[in-house]
Amino acid sequence: MKSAKDVVTLFREAEQYRRNKENLWQEIAERVDPRLCDFNISTDYSSGKKTQKIFDSTATIALQRYAAGLESYLSPATQNWQRIVCSDPDLTARYGSYFDSITDILFRVRRAGRSGFRSAINDVYKSGGAFGTSVLYVGEDPGRGIYYRHIPLRQMYGAVNNMGIIDTFYRKFSLNKRQAEQEFGEYLPEKIKNTKDNVKKFDFIHAVYPNEEYDRKSPSNKKMKFVSQYISLDEPSKFIYEGGYRTSPYMMPRTDTFGDDEVYGFAPIMQCLPDIASVNKMRKTNLALGERMANPPILLSDEDIINPESLSIPNGFVYGGLDPDSGEQRAKALQLPGNVNIAYEEQDQCRKAIEWALFIPLFQIFEETPQMTATEVMARTQEKSALLAPLSGRYQTELFNPMTDRELDLLERAGQFGEMPEELQRALQSDEASITLEYESPSMKSQKMEQGVGMLNTVQACASLIQMDPTLAQIFNTEKMVRHLADFNSTPADILKTEEEMAAARQQIQQQQAIAAMAEMAPQIGQATKTMAEAQKISQEANPLGGL
Repeated sequence: MKSAKDVVTLFREAEQYRRNKENLWQEIAERVDPRLCDFNISTDYSSGKKTQKIFDSTATIALQRYAAGLESYLSPATQNWQRIVCSDPDLTARYGSYFDSITDILFRVRRAGRSGFRSAINDVYKSGGAFGTSVLYVGEDPGRGIYYRHIPLRQMYGAVNNMGIIDTFYRKFSLNKRQAEQEFGEYLPEKIKNTKDNVKKFDFIHAVYPNEEYDRKSPSNKKMKFVSQYISLDEPSKFIYEGGYRTSPYMMPRTDTFGDDEVYGFAPIMQCLPDIASVNKMRKTNLALGERMANPPILLSDEDIINPESLSIPNGFVYGGLDPDSGEQRAKALQLPGNVNIAYEEQDQCRKAIEWALFIPLFQIFEETPQMTATEVMARTQEKSALLAPLSGRYQTELFNPMTDRELDLLERAGQFGEMPEELQRALQSDEASITLEYESPSMKSQKMEQGVGMLNTVQACASLIQMDPTLAQIFNTEKMVRHLADFNSTPADILKTEEEMAAARQQIQQQQAIAAMAEMAPQIGQATKTMAEAQKISQEANPLGGL
């Protein structure tokens, strides 16, 4: 396990490595999200004014819509967009109710108001859209349960392992004396405890990294999978507190990566940053031009003929404003040359580029073209899924998978899942099986939409052939087709009958059809029986001895 000095040295290296990114992040923050204009201190924002460089709000509004669109697409509040299952399908089938109960508990925790999941995940999407990297912290508050917090990127520093996965985290944060006492309690350093200044901020580091002495069977918190160490930069030679985590509390998802940088991501905003700068510059120029056109300079022929102040008085009288001989104006507004409409067209082009970089048109597909057939809807959804699939996959891998591991670990330790079936427990302990995730978000459902489009196209293409040969209709399993289409369109499962209910309904229909057929044939059967009886009677009368 590393010493405090080693941790501080590694943090300084991570701090230096990240420094070349901060100027870019600062520029983005100043033009898109002014709340975060504190990556460096080269600009004075102490007055509270942080919008000096924003003259056009297209990027700011687009980023908010981007976050809202991703939230509804990847983690909608009204759906269980994840399922807990077992890697062994047979175990999943046998203990499906147990896994469903775990899934329900998981989403109850996320939907709890005190957990803060919805606000945190929205900030995560915004940070990812603006800076390419975001941070989520999943913690445990004794007595209250799991809580979620978005950590501003300015506080976080990371490092990747040989697989390119961020597994080392350094969080640098500041607290005053009162906050530090609440955070560390009896572990608070003496220097901070004895200070008289209650306003001064003190810097701390929280380091979380893989434990080289990890022992899965050891009960010691220093043998856990991840090391947790707190250090005060005022006393960097010793730890405030040392502990461990079974699962990492930090997640750092990236929307994309640079070719030469695997730690911090490449953001959609970075793709259109020149357009953002251009539209702000043009907007600023147009505002100045509009102001000059509304209040243009006044051309005067000579001094002391007209009082210049009288020219700015609305509905006033301008003595000397007309030539007494010719009656012509002695003061005229300066007419500026140029075509203002060209600038407006360029601004529109830049705004469209910004919106496309943040996928806004994809989220507005159904708003712009509400009148579409079912096949058109599926095709549009398929297109949307194909364009957003890389982003969806990254968030699943770097955010939702480790986040769920962390949640399951905390809930299991709290005894929220009840007793696990013995067979399942043995399989997990022997590593014969493992807990896995299945995603059922709109993003995953839309990726299946290709099958729905193919299904409908096949039926439509076969319609003319079925008219020629009606027996071909039997090739389709219509019940399965309906169930697949319902799944692709996110139809609630409880409005569909189960396979057992459908089998019982078919059996009942068959019985009713049999009874109806028998009732229809009853007169004919009765007549045939009567005829046979009469024939038998005649035969007996004609031959009373039965042929002897």
